[in-house]
Amino acid sequence: MKIIITDCDHGFFDPEKKVIEGAGHILDIHQCKSPEEVVRAAHDADAIICQYARINKEVLQSMPKCRVVGRYGVGLDNIDIEAATELGIKVVHTPFFCFPEVADHAMGLILALARQLVNMNNLIKSNQNKSCMNYGNMLSYMKNVERPTRQIIGIIGFGKAGKEVAKRAMSFGFKIIAFDPNIPPEIFSAHCVCKVSLEELLQKSDIVTLHAPLTAETRGLIDKTALSRMKPSAYLVNTARGGIVNEAALIEALQNNCIAGAALDVTEIEPIPNNHPFLSMDNVLLTPHVSFYSNTSIQDMKMKVADYTVNALSGQGKYALANPKVLKNTQDFIMWHT
Repeated sequence: MKIIITDCDHGFFDPEKKVIEGAGHILDIHQCKSPEEVVRAAHDADAIICQYARINKEVLQSMPKCRVVGRYGVGLDNIDIEAATELGIKVVHTPFFCFPEVADHAMGLILALARQLVNMNNLIKSNQNKSCMNYGNMLSYMKNVERPTRQIIGIIGFGKAGKEVAKRAMSFGFKIIAFDPNIPPEIFSAHCVCKVSLEELLQKSDIVTLHAPLTAETRGLIDKTALSRMKPSAYLVNTARGGIVNEAALIEALQNNCIAGAALDVTEIEPIPNNHPFLSMDNVLLTPHVSFYSNTSIQDMKMKVADYTVNALSGQGKYALANPKVLKNTQDFIMWHT
């Protein structure tokens, strides 16, 4: 069978080749940037694996042999899941591959904000004299720094990543509250986390960290109204998806000191445009969508998405299926956990 990688910018494909070609399938690798390119490359594919390519209904309909769509990573916002299900196409992804890395990255950003580490680094490097001035002046740069035991972290999205962040933050002494309408109260209680409404979380938190998927319900969730409910001394951290935050509203809030700052691993447009306001804002800390990464996690993801695609094609073995309604064969085994 023929499996097409429509696009992937990791720079290497040895793990996928090992799994797919080792199973006797043909692997074809492309770098498609538009639906039209995907259609040309994958019209005769039995399965495809994508990263950023938009796999909409028209694309799916143009691949009459396609039985599986695999996606690198956790998110599925570039795939029309409903259309795939209607067409009998399985959608697989790697939903549990990088949560330790995401949680570590989020905690790194949280601590960098809470301790003003980047600002202090920049101050020393930009002006040696300022770094040696009297503490009365120097400490004005650290006016928002407080003990973790006196701060509240609000977690929006209490899935795997949210739980991992809570565990790490508690070890520093932060109090944790969380909002997730899809998680039952007993799960919060089991993790010693207080479940609150979104409005209460925004009002009480010193740091708000986002760990929700991008869906129709979460797109633009952090808008002007949400930001206006946050404390002027509060920070926003986003290692989830850029589309969860209304960037125009966030820029305005940061420029008007409605909140103290933000740390963002993701933005609405990636890579971030050269003229983006975030790039010149001292109260914004940026990383280039790398919270998922470690040497282990990327190898794991590539192996798993290839393995799941092969298994879903055969209907045998383990795979993480995003659209279980597509199943007609009860012999298929869906792997929800690693």
